[in-house]
Amino acid sequence: MKLLEINKNGTAKFLLTDGRIILSYQSGYVRMDNGRSDRLYQMNRVTRYQPKNSKYYYYTRVLIPNELDRLEYIINFVKRNVNR
Repeated sequence: MKLLEINKNGTAKFLLTDGRIILSYQSGYVRMDNGRSDRLYQMNRVTRYQPKNSKYYYYTRVLIPNELDRLEYIINFVKRNVNR
């Protein structure tokens, strides 16, 4: 994993050994670009909740506001999912 750049908004861009790019945003989001399409995929965990008096479930992303926690999350992802 190699740090490519940190832009003026504070977004860190990492290049993985398999060619994918991971973006870490100051807002707490972590996204991945697989290089095959024009889409960025969310990597943040999803939580499901059901408000009272509702029969429907809703989903929300768990943001990671701390930069070091986002970096640790990315490193753990790379350890689990990237072939060397």
